[in-house]
Amino acid sequence: NIQGYGNYFITVGKAGAPSWALVFIDSNNNRPYPAKNANETNNGYDYIYRNQIAWYLEQSQQLEEKVGHQLGELAFFHNPLPEYNEVWGYNECFGQKNEFICCPKTNSGMFAAMVDRGAMRGVFVGHDHINDFDGKLFGIRLCYGRGSGYGAYSMYGYLKGARIIDLDANTSDFSSYIWLEDGTTHVQDRKHEPEHNF
Repeated sequence: NIQGYGNYFITVGKAGAPSWALVFIDSNNNRPYPAKNANETNNGYDYIYRNQIAWYLEQSQQLEEKVGHQLGELAFFHNPLPEYNEVWGYNECFGQKNEFICCPKTNSGMFAAMVDRGAMRGVFVGHDHINDFDGKLFGIRLCYGRGSGYGAYSMYGYLKGARIIDLDANTSDFSSYIWLEDGTTHVQDRKHEPEHNF
């Protein structure tokens, strides 16, 4: 048994030959964190658990052995990883950050595991409805989607839309852009320069 619901891999390709693995992992819900007062709790966002990380590494390795080579991978979580703060603060990004990055307070090591494994090309998250930026950290693109539903909070003038992902079946390359409800598309617009240096 591993933590969460909906942890699974899907392979995609052409003519029955997989060329990509899509990795879906439950980023879980909330958890209590220590508060200043011992009689209180301070709820925050949960993290991806160690057994989920071990499961990811095992499944990725097994898939490589089955196919005969390492497939490019894309991961999909609901909540952003803590490294989304790092990529925005220290690297060039494209798109908008209109609210705080609501990630767990605990960094459980999922991103480091993906870097070490070497197959991951991009991570896609939601949760923060009015962020849609995209940046690269240690060779992995960290991307937000785009708020698409009408029942959730938004911001005046922030059009609904979706992040489109185009996979190349012959390589481990992909492209991605934002499509908006007015029919326009945005590819690497609104460049954001790093706020800090390493």
